[in-house]
Order: sequence, then structure tokens, then C-alpha cells
Amino acid sequence: MNTITKTFLILLLVLLSNTPISAQSLDTDLQQLVDDTAIPGMAVGIIKDKELVYEGYFGMANIQSQTPVSEETSFMLASVSKGFTHAAILISVDEGIIQSLNDPINDYLPFEVKHPANSNAVITIYDLMGHTSGIRDNWDEMPYLQSDDDCTPLGEYLENYLMPGGNIFDASLNYWSDGVGNNHYSNIGYALLGYIVEVANEMDFSVYIRQKILDPLCMNNSSFFIDDLDLSKIAMPYDGAGNPLGHFSYSDYPSGRLRASLRDMANYGIAIMGLGTMDSVALLSPNWGTLILANTAGGDQGVATSCSMDKDSGIGVIILVNYAYSDMPGIHGIIQTYIDDFIAESPDELTCHTITGTNDLTVSQFNFLPIPVVNKLTIEGSFNEAQVIIHNISGAIIWQGELPSSNELEIDYLQSGIYTLSLSENGLVKHHERFVKVR
Repeated sequence: MNTITKTFLILLLVLLSNTPISAQSLDTDLQQLVDDTAIPGMAVGIIKDKELVYEGYFGMANIQSQTPVSEETSFMLASVSKGFTHAAILISVDEGIIQSLNDPINDYLPFEVKHPANSNAVITIYDLMGHTSGIRDNWDEMPYLQSDDDCTPLGEYLENYLMPGGNIFDASLNYWSDGVGNNHYSNIGYALLGYIVEVANEMDFSVYIRQKILDPLCMNNSSFFIDDLDLSKIAMPYDGAGNPLGHFSYSDYPSGRLRASLRDMANYGIAIMGLGTMDSVALLSPNWGTLILANTAGGDQGVATSCSMDKDSGIGVIILVNYAYSDMPGIHGIIQTYIDDFIAESPDELTCHTITGTNDLTVSQFNFLPIPVVNKLTIEGSFNEAQVIIHNISGAIIWQGELPSSNELEIDYLQSGIYTLSLSENGLVKHHERFVKVR
């Protein structure tokens, strides 16, 4: 084969490829980085003009099972999770549930938090958001646990941590000696922000996040609770020697326990660029949307993450790694070399909404079954031979059949968790909702 023929074939292959040359080159450079370092797996995304213009998946989500990183792989986000907790506060203020960021936190808590160094100092919501509350991370009382079920409920944990007489309270270790108003990074402070959202909205924090952010943005591979996700699709954290660390949990979960896929995070990033709006989905008004954290980074056992959104340029970068990789700026540097080559076209529309008809159903987006468990789910409305299908969080059918004339479904057989109910009439889907069953 002569040089001219070889050159022609190379050009032909490039022209026939669906992947732009810039994407191929970035793939090559990032793959080389993965090969040259201890990174087991990585997902990288570039957002430009409110569109995901590049997504790259490298290495293994799980080395032992030989599961590659893919578009469905969920990574532990570590402190990138704080951006969602921050946004939840802003949404609560925007909706008038919380009156002001300057409100004292004790206006919303069922117990009173006073800083031991100055009991008269007022800790505000804004102090928690800006890490100036004087609340200190006492790592001896913030253990890593093997499962979510091993964790202490959020409110109970925080009361025991912050209140004199609590079984993990320590005035000198749980609070900074210089009092309120000085900058000290605080995971516990962000956990307390999540609990304020929970108390103010009378709704479990994780459910609030799903209802207000995850579901509207089609973040189907995201959750604060590992049982909500397909375990085989969650990236295993690894240490520097390539040893699996196992999936872990902790009680102060609003500070860092969210898991999400790259595509899910891209939707969230686009909403940040849109000042709280993606397509026609508005999480909150633009005035409050401007305050959503645009740049967050996280690091934990076997985890390194970054979500950087530049609202001025319209360019964003998301990096998810299942290893505590220290040279995240190096990855950003590689991406920056190619970022100008990507051109946004027209953003894809959100496609997770499956309602194709309307009726007079008044069931809310989430139906909360109180404690003790109510074993029946009542659907309001008038229907003619309606068919019902109940799916679990992974999409498997749990039950299907006709809606009884009483409009009551027996659900005592369901375990606690999140389910989807689809109701159709004459072949047309009339309702598609999620409900939560709790024990």
C-alpha cells in the first residue's frame, strides 16, 4: 500500500466516523492519563451553551467484575453533594417555606443549638451555607459505615452531636473555640442545612431532593441512598493500590453521600447555567438561581469529583473518578486544550416525563405513607377499567392488574422504598407517579 492510498484511507475513516476529531484526540489523551496513573475508572463531561457536547468513559467501574464505566455508572460525589443541599435551601426560600437566609437556625429546629464559646451568638442559615457557624467536624464521631441502614437518623444524629447531654456531644471537639463568624469548613454544618430543609418542608431530606431536583431533571441514576440504585451500576471506590474499599455510608449524609451518573450531573450543570432552569423545567426563579453553587469539588475514600460551571462563558466541566486522585487540575488542563473545538448544536429536550394524558387525579407527586405503615394506596378520580402497573426503583414490574372499583390498592407486600405507579385507561397512560413507602 503506497503512502497516498494509506493517507486516503485514514481520511476516509475519519470522515465516516461519528466522533469528531477533537473528541477522538481528547479520548486518547484522557485514556493515556488513566493508563499512566492509578485511576481505575473515570467519567468526563463538557457542557457548552447548555448542551453536553462531550462525554467520555474510561476504565472500570468495578475491576473485580470487569464492569466498565458507562453512561449509567453512578459515582459517589463526596462534597459535590453540598451543591444540592445548598440548592435545596434556595428552593425553600424561593417557595417561601424558609423566610430568609439570615434567619436564625433555631427558628426551624426542634432543638436549640448554642455555640459553647458564646451562647448568645446567633447562628444563621447563611452561616451554615458559608461555613462560618463555628460547628466543627469531629471525625471520631463521624464514622464510615458499611450501609445506609447502619446510620443514625439525621435529626437524631445531629441532636446528639450538637446538644449538651447528647451521647456524642463534646463542646471542645464539636465546636471551634473562636466561636461564630470565622471560616471553618464544616460537613456537619451542611448536614444541619439538610435537616433544616427536612424540618421546614415536613419531608425527609432525601425525598425532598428527589422531588425538587432529581426527578425534574431526569436524574434517574442518582440518590442519597444506595438501595435506590442498581448496585451493579455504582462505581466501586478504590485505594491507590487498586484495592476495592467497598461501598460506604455515614449519618451526616446531606454533606456528601449523593451518588450520580455523568449524564445526570450534566443535566444539573445545565440547570446551573440556566440559573435554575433546564429546558422548560425551572427548579427555582432566576433571582435565586444565580446563587446556586457553580463550582464544587469533592474527595473521599476512593473518590474524587469536580463540577465546574462558568456561567459567563457557558462552559462547564464534570469529572468523576472512583479513586482519590490528587491531580484533578491536571485533568482540567487536558480538557482545556480541546474545549474550544467543541461546538454546541441544539440542546436535547428532557425525556423522562411519560405522562401522555390528563385527568382529575389529585394524587401528589409523592404519597407518603405514615408510620405505622398504611397498607392501602388510595387513588382519587373516576376511571373506567383502568390498568395499573407498579415498578420498583430499578424498573422491574412488581405488580400489575386492574384498579379495583374502590380505587384502593393493597400494598402491604411492598418493602420500604420508592416505587412508580402507572395508570392507563383504554391504552392511554393517564397517570405516572412515584410514591414512597416507609416503615
